Amino acid sequence: MIFLLLIMSFTTAGCSEAPSEGETNITQTVEEPTDLPSLELPIQEREFLVGTAGVIPPNFPNSSEEDYLIFLDEVPNTGELLGAYMAWSVPDVIETIQFVDTYAVGVEPLVALGFDIDQVDDTYFSRNLPEIRNTIREVLITFDLEYLAFGVEVNRLIPEVSEAAFLDFVNAYRDIYDLVKMESPDTKVFTIFQLEYLKGAALLSGLEFDPHWEVLDHFAGKQDLVGLTIYP
Repeated sequence: MIFLLLIMSFTTAGCSEAPSEGETNITQTVEEPTDLPSLELPIQEREFLVGTAGVIPPNFPNSSEEDYLIFLDEVPNTGELLGAYMAWSVPDVIETIQFVDTYAVGVEPLVALGFDIDQVDDTYFSRNLPEIRNTIREVLITFDLEYLAFGVEVNRLIPEVSEAAFLDFVNAYRDIYDLVKMESPDTKVFTIFQLEYLKGAALLSGLEFDPHWEVLDHFAGKQDLVGLTIYP
């Protein structure tokens, strides 16, 4: 099993400012891990692919066409993959993938069709499955894809919507997996999980829940890769 790590980093400005009156300055001590492998940096040779997760050009979200072209011209210098992430329901799915495929010369598009979690209820995926199938079929007819993900951070559905919503997604995903394999057998199909949620350690979400690694079992036999988003 290959694990695809989609690593997203966030920095906070102004952390050194003193707390205002009535506030408490909390410092968290993080122990240094002792079981990390010994690596020589920078890495001169590797057997894995790297890339950029998403199309985020300068001045986003108010980027000009020139900003997009500058971004796509620079992307090949950062790795071999470029993630094209969007909700399956947006009207310009084909146009967005086409833009990436045309202008990001020298990189492989990694298409991920997610969903707006605020729109999801217990039967969202089963209700919309015919339209989801039509969208994905159109994508596969238009593009020869190496990678296609359906769903991004899907395990967030459990604490943020319901377990029923997650199981509804699982049924839809397994159907989509079979559809993709029928239309494009060589395309690698997978979904993407949020790692801190899997570990029960997503403290900044404001939610409390237990580790739930067992959710991966729902996708047995229907995952060519495992996608993870990580917030270090």
